[in-house]
Amino acid sequence: MNLKHKVIALIVSLLLGISTITSFINYRINIKREQNQLRNIALPLSIDNIYTEVQKRMIEPLLVSSLMANNTFMKDWVLNGEKNINKISKYLKKIQNKYNIFTTFFVSNFTYHYYHPKGLIDTINKNNSKDQWYFNFKNKKDIYEINLDYNKKISNALIMFINYKVMGYTNNLI
Repeated sequence: MNLKHKVIALIVSLLLGISTITSFINYRINIKREQNQLRNIALPLSIDNIYTEVQKRMIEPLLVSSLMANNTFMKDWVLNGEKNINKISKYLKKIQNKYNIFTTFFVSNFTYHYYHPKGLIDTINKNNSKDQWYFNFKNKKDIYEINLDYNKKISNALIMFINYKVMGYTNNLI
């Protein structure tokens, strides 16, 4: 091989080597830049979106529960003897439809009747293990609780429930 071919082979080898090293360095820089962009921009935005969605799905039903627990119609209806079940059913159905909530319910502390938009669907009992949720919640100091449970009375589906205590005008549980 003559000198001319050796010089050309050396130049080609150097160019290929430099090109390969430059490509590898650019690849590593781009990988680090993309990782930083994911870590510092995309993931925080995703977390914010998830947090906002969770907050929306939790806060709105909690506000609706608070609204129901402080509603004078509901308090007056219970304190006046729970007459005319159609009124409470209509109220619960209206709340359910207005706020697009899966279900609404009310349990009276006086009669232990379990009211639903469909009407009176059950009377809870201390001796029934399926009704212990009510008595456990009743004995807590908290005014509300959020829990996940299967409701056999409605659809047997996993549902997020917000139990909110309805207090009478003299601050007694109704």
